[in-house]
Amino acid sequence: MATLIAPAQSLGRDADLFVDDLYADAPDVGASCSCHMSVVYVCDLNRAETDADPLTVEGGAARSAPHGVIWRVTTDNRPALQRPLPFAELERRLVRIYRPYHQTLQALIKQRVAEFGYAILLCGHSMPSRGREGHIDPGRERADVVPGSRGRTTCSDSILRLVDRQAAAFRLSVAHDEP
Repeated sequence: MATLIAPAQSLGRDADLFVDDLYADAPDVGASCSCHMSVVYVCDLNRAETDADPLTVEGGAARSAPHGVIWRVTTDNRPALQRPLPFAELERRLVRIYRPYHQTLQALIKQRVAEFGYAILLCGHSMPSRGREGHIDPGRERADVVPGSRGRTTCSDSILRLVDRQAAAFRLSVAHDEP
């Protein structure tokens, strides 16, 4: 059942390319890494598994969310799916991709908390240095480092201050939660 119709250019733009290279040395300083090879059009691991609307998945939630657990629209506002997926296909992706990833992530976090008393989770992404057409910031230059903490609610302020200091030490610009 081929339903993906996202243009190749969009696939490259929305795929977080080379993030694994960026963090390749992280295990050398004691970090655990979990990399996934799923593109957001197949399964976005950073969304709730219930975040699927009826325009994306038959029988999905009542609200419309083009960037849910499965994207139906690219960041260029082009269709990513030919038609809504059957609910059984969503469940198959959750069982094969989403849930195993989150189970592994939870196990890593539990292991780090047991070892150190806390854990810091970094979710690495790549994005264009300027907002593109269709984004909330078209043409605007973006910061080098963008800590996403939902308005400083999902991370300790001391950790965010550390990120700010480290970025400043390397002369990198920082914008929290933007975009």
